[in-house]
Amino acid sequence: MTDTQWADISEWQVPVNDTYPYGFLCIRSNDGNHIDGKIQGNLSWCKSRLASGKLWGYMVYYFYRPGIDGAKILMAQVGKPDSRMVAMIDVENAGGQVSGNQSAAINAQYNELASWLGDAKRVVGYGNTSDLDNLWPTKPNGIRLVIAAYGSNPGYPGKYAHQYTDKGSCAPFGTCDMNAADGMSQRDLENMYGFSDSGAPVKPTPPPTAPPFPYPATDYLGMPSSNPHCHSGHYGPPDSDHVRTWQQQMAMRGWAITIDGDFGNQSHSVCCQFQQEKGLSVDGLVGTKTWQASWSEPIT
Repeated sequence: MTDTQWADISEWQVPVNDTYPYGFLCIRSNDGNHIDGKIQGNLSWCKSRLASGKLWGYMVYYFYRPGIDGAKILMAQVGKPDSRMVAMIDVENAGGQVSGNQSAAINAQYNELASWLGDAKRVVGYGNTSDLDNLWPTKPNGIRLVIAAYGSNPGYPGKYAHQYTDKGSCAPFGTCDMNAADGMSQRDLENMYGFSDSGAPVKPTPPPTAPPFPYPATDYLGMPSSNPHCHSGHYGPPDSDHVRTWQQQMAMRGWAITIDGDFGNQSHSVCCQFQQEKGLSVDGLVGTKTWQASWSEPIT
């Protein structure tokens, strides 16, 4: 299965730079009247890298607040939009700060963005299923949605992607939100967004490459053991560095796992669940096959 991924970032992360590995990026414009402190730098990078071919597209989003036209603020921050830019409306209750049926206001802002971009396909929504049901029960026909769901991937009308973790690890940001459009290729997304030049050749985004397994084929990462082939990280580097690399990858995939370089009960449990999910031998040991699968298998 194709697994197209991207990060989404705001002023809470460092500015984007050329170490970013994917061909699509989502950046925040504003939270109500609050302008994201890094929007202009991140936007400038996206525009220049779109022109150079490093990016095949990007998304700008804002956090909806009642009584504030966040769409108009986003448009003012962006200026003239690129032909491969998507706008996203982030709908959340913010710990109870946003409540009640907000459909009329959100749909009005959706229409503003669709008119500005020239195509409603280039406007999408975001939220968890509960907030989308309660705050935005009446949505525009055909709208596509990114569903926030950590550790699961629920179905939902209009869903095309899910934000699978808010504790991902992606250069250059460190911890950030990560998203996946499961089963959709770059070309599928281009067509879905209605990019007018979607027939033009673009440089494909390669899938993440697994680092080489750091041990002989007979060895593995596992819980502390007297077996000389076991590497738990419990006694420090270099084993702990390799355990941490695997833990970081599993966290980026959406698993709840502590990144501490020590392969304990939690890492063992995550390993077993992952192996079962991917049809591997379930032994709780990260050998060569499980190591490779942690990077190559689609996120589900």
